[in-house]
Amino acid sequence: SADNVFKEAKTNLGNLNRIMYSNIIHTHCQSGNMERAEELVREMEEDGIDAPIDVYHGGLVEVMFGKQKT
Repeated sequence: SADNVFKEAKTNLGNLNRIMYSNIIHTHCQSGNMERAEELVREMEEDGIDAPIDVYHGGLVEVMFGKQKT
């Protein structure tokens, strides 16, 4: 799973950056796992990385309103 890859990267690389966190947070938002996404945002902040709402905003919007085709 994406979470396993994320945990392995964190173990092997140490500190992760905003892009890595953003990708896994967005994945959890898309799958509807908002609780895990919020946990990761808190973890990100604990690691000293700014975690503004826009980190997972895109995934949240997709979950709430569905993907709309233009």
